Amino acid sequence: MPDFPVIYKNFNYVEGIIWMIVATALPFLFPRKTSNQKLGIVIASVGFIAFGISDFIEASIQAEIPIWLLAYKIFCGAIMLSGRYTYVGWNKFNVKDRYFLFGLFCLIAVIGIIASRSFN
Repeated sequence: MPDFPVIYKNFNYVEGIIWMIVATALPFLFPRKTSNQKLGIVIASVGFIAFGISDFIEASIQAEIPIWLLAYKIFCGAIMLSGRYTYVGWNKFNVKDRYFLFGLFCLIAVIGIIASRSFN
């Protein structure tokens, strides 16, 4: 039978590496014609790097994930969403944007996890 803690630890390391790759790839994947788009890419990249760091921290924790780390992950998600908003701009932003909706869903899921843990 596989050792779950080892699988979980390795998964978090791989996930952290993936977020670092995404952060590095963003400037090459999305055009940056305006200063807002450039700033949006930088903000999103910082968010992805910070989120990757949170996965490396999570991999090193042997016990239950502390609330502060989940809050940190929410903060990283908010940074990524603000990068998307900055990239698109106030006039063109749409709450039906698939990237925005996906990020919002992820933030709500993490908040739900935190809320469910506080009732245990």
